[in-house]
Amino acid sequence: VGDFIEGGVVFYVDPQDDTKGLITQINDVGLIVWSLTETITGATGTAIGTGLANTNTIVTDQGDGSYAAKSCQVVADGGNSDWYLPSKDELNEIYLNKAAINATAVANGGSALISVGFPLYWCSTESNFNIAVVQDFNDGLPNSFLKSNESNVRAIRNVK
Repeated sequence: VGDFIEGGVVFYVDPQDDTKGLITQINDVGLIVWSLTETITGATGTAIGTGLANTNTIVTDQGDGSYAAKSCQVVADGGNSDWYLPSKDELNEIYLNKAAINATAVANGGSALISVGFPLYWCSTESNFNIAVVQDFNDGLPNSFLKSNESNVRAIRNVK
């Protein structure tokens, strides 16, 4: 955790296979809405390993446009184009490792995760037709947030 590889920072190492894990971008994608419409997308996975499926489900439902899941899919950091919006538990791992992520991101020309001002980050886990989950990067608590509101987004990808 904290290593810079493949254009991102390692924030999770698979306990069953230490050659596999997850990395996060060194910069935020931006301040973006979760979805373009109020609808149930079916993106309900919360566990580590469900963010990619959630992202694909959201994009299938929402199509083209400027929203969190699609904005992650078009990221091309580190020469990789397989980034996605983290699930609730994946986002929590980023929060738990934010000190190491921030140090490595900044050392490699990126930015620290926002923990003051407006420290809310979207995950790919929805609650219902108009609510999805955000995590507060100040106190670490998950919250419900209207999908039409803007929140911070940082994409992740699988280490290969």
